[in-house]
Amino acid sequence: MTLLTAGLVILISYSLYTPLPSEINEPGLARTYIAAFKTANFLAYTVELFTTFHHVNVIRWLVNVVYSPVLTRYSDITVENLNFNGIPVRLYRPSSVTDLTPCIVYFHGGGWILFSVDTYDLLTSELSRSTNTIVIAVDYRKPPEYPYPYPFDDCLRATQHVLQNGQQYLIDVNRVAVAGDGAGGNLAAAVALRLSEEDPTYTPHIKLQVLIQPALQALSFDTPSYRQNAVNTLVGRTQMILFWCHYLDVQPTQGTINSFQSNQHLSPSIKNSIYSLYISELQLPECIKINYIPSSLARHCPDYDKQLAQKLESKVVDPFLSPLMADNLSKLPRAYVLVSEYDVLRDDGLLYASRLRQANVPVVLRYVRDQMQGFMAPAMFSDYFKFTAANVTWYEVYEYINLNL
Repeated sequence: MTLLTAGLVILISYSLYTPLPSEINEPGLARTYIAAFKTANFLAYTVELFTTFHHVNVIRWLVNVVYSPVLTRYSDITVENLNFNGIPVRLYRPSSVTDLTPCIVYFHGGGWILFSVDTYDLLTSELSRSTNTIVIAVDYRKPPEYPYPYPFDDCLRATQHVLQNGQQYLIDVNRVAVAGDGAGGNLAAAVALRLSEEDPTYTPHIKLQVLIQPALQALSFDTPSYRQNAVNTLVGRTQMILFWCHYLDVQPTQGTINSFQSNQHLSPSIKNSIYSLYISELQLPECIKINYIPSSLARHCPDYDKQLAQKLESKVVDPFLSPLMADNLSKLPRAYVLVSEYDVLRDDGLLYASRLRQANVPVVLRYVRDQMQGFMAPAMFSDYFKFTAANVTWYEVYEYINLNL
């Protein structure tokens, strides 16, 4: 016990003094989140080492404690827990709604494995209130118990139910948006892509997609943003790989993580295929040249993890798992894509926005400087731990939705 306590003290002290980019806003708050996440990981793996509990379940429990799902209720918002096509959802309806109203189907973030409609309750309540729309928060199943395609299928089925049966909930089915942050942004993009293939005679099309710091591809973990933000941020390269491992149903051994980090999780035939064009640095804007770090990987290395590649290759090019890999984006609804400077996922969003424009899809790209991954997610404990930029940026999201939905 003494050793554990000492280890925790050292870990927290080290994390609180994590070196950060000098430009990052509110560095003290950023270090607090980094320290909390590293401490949760340390505790989770320690518990797993000495018990039968899986570390993911321990982290989930800690997250639920830290994020205190108080279930704050506004007096002007009605909340119902419902079931859509067998999927648990939470519906938020402004009290002023008496006729058909626009709807936002929201998929929460958390690397596919963490958070819930409870921990996002304040965020989705405020989204409904500030846009005067009905919000449907989807409580999708999560890895590692339920890897891809379960979370995607749950989100798709819930959204289809909204589009096909929305009128009974006072939803205008021709004014429905999908939205999400992080892993939820991945799910929102995938659902929008899948529903763009539907016959609008039977299923109305999505009108809008709002993608906040989305994870959109698992082909390369060596994009400029992955290199620049590999360490000393809330969700670095290794942590993002761990999230992807759970979603891809891959055991995250150290060897597997090393293969992902060196881009040896795929064969040269995939890495040199048309899919490589979708993640080409040539598609990225000039702003990424700030603090640019060149790749240290060999461009045409023949070595790769054959066993891992055999399991992954059909998945990572699946557009409903990696929307950036989709061949045709031209049928997608207009999009709002938000990225932040110090985020491993930054270039996923930048590349997707570029491809949407090339496909003549109207897109607004919001590039937030001096912020890291997760700054718009729910705050720990209370609003005291909320990033100042989050309020301003969420207001811009509300404005966009109000104008376009």
